[in-house]
Amino acid sequence: MSTLSQPAAARQSGVYQIRHRLSGRLYIGSTGNDRQRWQIHRSRLRMGNHHNARLQEDWKRDGAEAFVFEFLEAFTDRDEMKRCERELRARLDPYYNASPVLRKTTAPEPRADIRAGDRFGYWTVESEAPRKRAGKQHWHCRCDCGRTRQVDGYTLQTGVSTSCGCSKRVNSIASILGRLIVQENGCCIWPGSQHDFGYGMVNFERKHWYVHRLLYEYFVGPIPEGLVLDHVFCSNPPCANWAHLEPKTVSQNSARSKRALQTHCKNGHPLSGENLRMERLRGGTWARGCLACRVAYDRSRCALKTQRAREKRQRLRAARENPDD
Repeated sequence: MSTLSQPAAARQSGVYQIRHRLSGRLYIGSTGNDRQRWQIHRSRLRMGNHHNARLQEDWKRDGAEAFVFEFLEAFTDRDEMKRCERELRARLDPYYNASPVLRKTTAPEPRADIRAGDRFGYWTVESEAPRKRAGKQHWHCRCDCGRTRQVDGYTLQTGVSTSCGCSKRVNSIASILGRLIVQENGCCIWPGSQHDFGYGMVNFERKHWYVHRLLYEYFVGPIPEGLVLDHVFCSNPPCANWAHLEPKTVSQNSARSKRALQTHCKNGHPLSGENLRMERLRGGTWARGCLACRVAYDRSRCALKTQRAREKRQRLRAARENPDD
């Protein structure tokens, strides 16, 4: 069995089901590659364009944690696999398999004419452009973000083109809040891209933001100059709950970090006295390190290099002694 947040280790071919934890509703399907099929389901559900309307609706309401991806039976013969899938659907009558399929609506009829100043989505028509590509009429258009493009009239009138692409990258506070995963302890985890130290990253109003800083400034207020935000209630970097944050100085924030409170390394050596060494991290910051672990690492690396050099000399000697081989 594998959940939607953690796929199975090995690829399998057979019948699977997606189960809603709360209601027990099922979606039954078959696949030749369960890992790939899991990725397709998850990606389309996250983007909101899954073909199953009922499954998409429950995913949007309850989130990813409410669903489980379970592999039922493995098959090597495709006909046997399809037969098993049909039998399971007939016996269990899965709720999601009876869902209507989402289809694109018919494009609206083009308008009769286009004039300078007309608005089409984020586009504002400025002037007529030379005809090109099989005589299609094009227009000079300016997007709300400031970019200019030549767009043909049909794509403007039917809504195929509504912006230069910036509208697809625009995040709002509501959309950011909707993506947060709320845990039992109150942490609001950001599931998107993250910084090297675990802080969530997002593009908002054409700028890169830390998610926790953005929400704190939006709901609480600006961060005082010279201070940073500290997760004083959870010490969880991906958490963006502004109630878990407090402005602190850099020294206060560093003193509460897990690395600062660590007394022994992962191998049990004490991080104090003669065994303590200072290591320079990425970004120019310094941190405590274990001297014993570093010495052991250097010795193993030196031994490996010596062994590889010895093997290389042996190969060269053998090649000189037996040039015909």
